[in-house]
Amino acid sequence: MSFINFKCKKCGSCCHNLLEEVANVERGLFLRVEEAKLFPRNLVSPRMALGDSKPKRIIAYQLNVDECPFITEKNECKVYPKRPMGCRMFPFEIHHNGHATVSVKCSVIGSQMGDKESREIEFSSTEKEAIEEYMRFLNSLQKFARPSQKVWEFNLKTKSWFTA
Repeated sequence: MSFINFKCKKCGSCCHNLLEEVANVERGLFLRVEEAKLFPRNLVSPRMALGDSKPKRIIAYQLNVDECPFITEKNECKVYPKRPMGCRMFPFEIHHNGHATVSVKCSVIGSQMGDKESREIEFSSTEKEAIEEYMRFLNSLQKFARPSQKVWEFNLKTKSWFTA
């Protein structure tokens, strides 16, 4: 096993092509409730909600556009100190099913992971903190939900809710 030392080259690939479709479900950049307030309202849609027979309480949002409105022509973030947790975790991704991967969008990681050899990645303290924060968020869902409640997800493609 070898290590990859991630050092961002500010290529901007993480801020473009934000919409991803898996199994006919389109999702955007994950946003916690407080992070959604950073963006214009028309660029944000619900992502997750709790409810019994229908979604009632929104607990997370998502960016519904393919390019972040805060990326400049020089690939600099206009809100860098306040950027969302998903941006701080990048290139590490935690998927809706709880599995973690390294993003194929990142050219730095892609160039260092050319073969199929198993590799460990060294992350900065910012990325580690964001990952831990996201995991705390996922674990806190159990506190929000009553036993009878379901977790609902919003599909950007169909503009409809479904149970996870």
